[in-house]
Amino acid sequence: MRKSWMIRKDLEGVSPVIGTILMVAITVVLAAVLYAMVATPPTQQDTAIVGFVKQETGNNWTLMVGSVRGQVPLDTTTLTFKNEDGVVMYPLSAVPLSQLTAQNWDTYKVLYQKQKPSDTSVTAGSSILVDRTTYPYGCSYVLTSANNIVATGAL
Repeated sequence: MRKSWMIRKDLEGVSPVIGTILMVAITVVLAAVLYAMVATPPTQQDTAIVGFVKQETGNNWTLMVGSVRGQVPLDTTTLTFKNEDGVVMYPLSAVPLSQLTAQNWDTYKVLYQKQKPSDTSVTAGSSILVDRTTYPYGCSYVLTSANNIVATGAL
């Protein structure tokens, strides 16, 4: 069976009415897509962030909380220190801030000082006191809340 190819001899394309309808439809679809892109704001993750200001106070470092964005609960927010090589420094390995009290100073050599005694989350004005002998210059700290890093820095 042999195929025969037909070649159209007319020079007309799509009728003007159908062409106009297609152009209007394409314009409407493009306008809708553009509107959807512009009108919908990008999703922003609700990730907490804590800003610290480091100071040297006697034999200690003071990490003063300057700003807090989001909720950073004391019970589930942990602090870890690492040496210059990135190795976690014990005994402070992911210890909740709520356990960094004056009673535990001898164990961790770190003290979380609340802005108000009733605070249950990290607030601006609170601070972390860190022993400079146990955690010398060059160490880094990582503050983690809900499996997200909320602050990091170096001593």
